[in-house]
Parts: sequence; C-alpha cells; structure tokens
Amino acid sequence: MLLIRLHWLHDSSPGLLSQDIKGNVVSLSTHPYGCRVVQRVLEHCTINDAKEHVRNDILRSTALLATDQYGNYVIQHMLEHGPASARQEIIEKLHGQVVRLSQHKFASNVIEKCLQYGDSNSRLASVQEVLGSSDGESALQVMTKDQYANYVVQKMLEVCDDSQRQLLMTRITIFLNQLKKLTYGKHIVARVEKLLVAGNAAAAVQQAPQAAVAKKASASDEAARLLQSGPTEEDSSSTAAAAASFDQPAPTS
Repeated sequence: MLLIRLHWLHDSSPGLLSQDIKGNVVSLSTHPYGCRVVQRVLEHCTINDAKEHVRNDILRSTALLATDQYGNYVIQHMLEHGPASARQEIIEKLHGQVVRLSQHKFASNVIEKCLQYGDSNSRLASVQEVLGSSDGESALQVMTKDQYANYVVQKMLEVCDDSQRQLLMTRITIFLNQLKKLTYGKHIVARVEKLLVAGNAAAAVQQAPQAAVAKKASASDEAARLLQSGPTEEDSSSTAAAAASFDQPAPTS
C-alpha cells in the first residue's frame, strides 16, 4: 500500500504532493522512493509556504538524515540546490562532527557536498577541525587511512583555497611515507603528488618570463657598459694591427 501511495505522489503535481507529505517528510526522506519525492518537491513546488515547511522539517533532522542510507541524498540535494541560508544551516549543524561523519558510509558524501558548496569560511572551519589532534594519531591522519574519510580529505585538497590546501599538505607530508603502504592512504599520496607536480609546473611557468626579462636586462646592461667605457685595450690593439696591415706595401712580383 505504501509503495502504491508513493508512486501516486511521484506522478502528482508538486502542489498537491507537498500538501500530502506534510508531517511525513522525515519518514519519506528515509525511504528509497520517498526520498525522490521529497527532492521533487524541493525542486518544483510553487507553493512557497509548503516548500518552506518541507525544508524546515529536513533541517530539523539534518544529523539523522545525513547518516541515513536514503536521507543523505535529500541533504545533499539541499546543499546543492537549496537557498544559501539552508545550506549554511546544514553546515553549521554538522560543524564539530566532520571527522566522525567523514568516516561514515553515507554521511561522508554529505560532508563532501558541504565542502564543495560551502563558502571559504566554512571550509576553513572544517580544515581547522580536521587538523586538530586527538589522542595518539591526529584526526587528519586517521581520516587519510579510512575507506570513506580519505575521499573527504581529497575533496578538501580539491576545493580549498591555496592557503588552506597548504596547511593540509604540510601536515600530510609528515606521514606521507606511511600512507604509501596503506590501501586507502595511496589515494591521498596520488592526490598530493599530483598537486605537487602541478604546483612545480605552475612555478616554472611563472619563473620563465621573469628569467627571460632578467636575461634581456643583463644583455642591455652589458651593452650600455661597453658604450660608456669605450674600446678596450684588446680592441685598440686589434684596430692598430688592422691599420698597420693597410700601410704595408703590396708585394712585387
């Protein structure tokens, strides 16, 4: 009966659909078909009050849905397509749980979306949380070796700005050799090495024009010096020898 009802909802207009699911947003969001219905409402519903009601129900259950097999897709949808205010609220609700959720099969996908669609300040907060130490290994080190969290670290390296990326890479290089021996750590090693190569290439491109300008300036300086100093003693001797050769009488036959 539930499946029949859900199929009816999926084929209904977004307006009727949104009215029908009030009070059932969370339960629908955790259902394999229901989660698609909720996403459709968020995309196409034209009744603002109803849409806002659905959105608020989702926001109140952010942590629960983020760790759910199907609910995580609803949260990801909100992060990608929702208004900036809803996106920021989700990120704030998950703040302080980044390390733990990154090691979760479903929530790790949500954390990746938070990094991808959050602003620079929220990314910095996540980086600082990850760089914080725990007992024994650092949180970052734990994440680089985890089957799910290593993808979150890779996403950080991909979307963070240069200063945030440098913070991460500086810390990762400390235990980079250890990661080379680990199945999931190898993913991080490959990403870091790729970034290092790209960074070196970019530096070389930037330095090439500077080197050319410096070489040209050096040549100009040398030419100016020669003009100012006049002919050298060697040049004078060569000139005198050439003149003397013209003064010699031509040999007679």
